[in-house]
Amino acid sequence: MTARRVSEESAIATYDCPLAVALADWVYLTAENEVDVADNAAPATCDVLGIVILKPTTTRAVVRSFGQTSVFSGLAATSRYWMGSAGAMTATPPASGVSQELGRAITAAV
Repeated sequence: MTARRVSEESAIATYDCPLAVALADWVYLTAENEVDVADNAAPATCDVLGIVILKPTTTRAVVRSFGQTSVFSGLAATSRYWMGSAGAMTATPPASGVSQELGRAITAAV
């Protein structure tokens, strides 16, 4: 087996998506090359693929799977964030549903 270096560029891909998917939504993979809004209500919808960083058309989403992104505002630096409902994230672990940590804020916008 050969080790492959993962780059920031390989963390970004374009997928088909429903109209309701928006910039800064956390999404999960629903089918080959297709995403929808993630939700912590059920295991099937909370397996987060990444965050929408661009919507080039109403039914296409550019998703970053890992790394830094600046689609946020109002984050608390060093705070941890979890998957919430309807594609949103929350600063407190959810009381119900699946608890999936998404990451930690570096600044108010990253």
